[in-house]
Amino acid sequence: MLKFAELCVNLHPNLNKQRLMRQFKIWSMMLMALTVMTSCLNSSSSEVTLYDDAAIIDFSLGTVNRYLHTTSSTGADSIYKVTFSGSSYDFSIDNIQRIIYNVDSLPVGSDVKHIVSTLSTGNNGIAVIKDIDSDTLRYYSSLDSIDFSVPREVSVISSDGSNRNTYTIRINVHKQDAEVFTWQEVSDWTEEPSDTSFTYPDGSVYIGRSTAEIYRLTPDKRIESSRDEGKTWREEILDEDPAMLPTQDIAIISYPAYLADSTDYVLMVGNRSVSEYPQESIAMVWRKIVDYSQHAPVSYWTYMEHAYNNILSLPRLKNLQLVQYEDGVLALGGQGIGGCEEPAYSQFYQSRDNGITWKYSTRYVLPDDFDYSTTKVKMRTDDDHFIWLYCPDKERVWRGRLNKLGWDDWLDWWENY
Repeated sequence: MLKFAELCVNLHPNLNKQRLMRQFKIWSMMLMALTVMTSCLNSSSSEVTLYDDAAIIDFSLGTVNRYLHTTSSTGADSIYKVTFSGSSYDFSIDNIQRIIYNVDSLPVGSDVKHIVSTLSTGNNGIAVIKDIDSDTLRYYSSLDSIDFSVPREVSVISSDGSNRNTYTIRINVHKQDAEVFTWQEVSDWTEEPSDTSFTYPDGSVYIGRSTAEIYRLTPDKRIESSRDEGKTWREEILDEDPAMLPTQDIAIISYPAYLADSTDYVLMVGNRSVSEYPQESIAMVWRKIVDYSQHAPVSYWTYMEHAYNNILSLPRLKNLQLVQYEDGVLALGGQGIGGCEEPAYSQFYQSRDNGITWKYSTRYVLPDDFDYSTTKVKMRTDDDHFIWLYCPDKERVWRGRLNKLGWDDWLDWWENY
């Protein structure tokens, strides 16, 4: 008991006598509890083994409350509660710096002022937590709700009373909603995408490229490709009538195929001639899977057939733009043409199945101050997961990003997925 009393004094040398007595009672009760526990383990044994370990070996959360904001159809604001399992968030234990923290932050709105958690120590060490606004130490219980809105100090006393280590537990919570997309107007025009459409001497028009190929549309409405930067060309193989190929407002993007090395998805969208097909209301969508590994077979273009009622088809829009973003492809276009009456730049369309279906996206919307009278929009993405919108005739540019794509913990997961 003398060693234990000395440890109490070392813990808080500046405490007055009265406070020291209160602290000493706490330590004494814990030591008595430990003695009873160890003696009950084997009543026939005359020896109790005590250890000098003072370490936290595991920390996890129980059920966590989360409070979210919603707006009703009448515009009234309200808050509602949901719960989630905190055990799905792993905590790292740094035994050198004595820090415990979650790399993957809890979602915005998590109530960390009332957290139930489980803490394990090595070899029956005793854990106590320091009050937020005083030096009072309390026994750490997995049944108690604890305020983790600020970092908390937890000390572990070895079962033989000879060692003490103090850890800081920090529970990280995101300050932004992961699924919200936000825009910011900027003044930097240095990276504006150039107009890539140009005409070759034979009248063919450049329309895009993938990792290994560049593509052009010939005057007689065929698609040709080159793997040597335009020195030689070959006609592309189509699985459908060439009459279904787009001839204007063409956009092509290329992105790596999932779980396939040296392979791209190449997606092409555009419109057929308004004079030849005046009542058409949907865009033409084609896809090609390009394997550019050595000795790979020649691939061909596949036409994405429309549903009979045109539901989930990409509308026939002027100035179509494509970007690959997050887990899909986003399309944006100007005024509807022919049989399409879509207003200019009214909404983004998203495809999560490589061009087969297109759905109106409620997550991705244009900036609040976007000028819908613009005559043309250019769109691109960058390595920091921003989407850039350029309106050359209005001399305005915005960049936007899905909140979670700017978080280091999410990006670590995404880049290793």
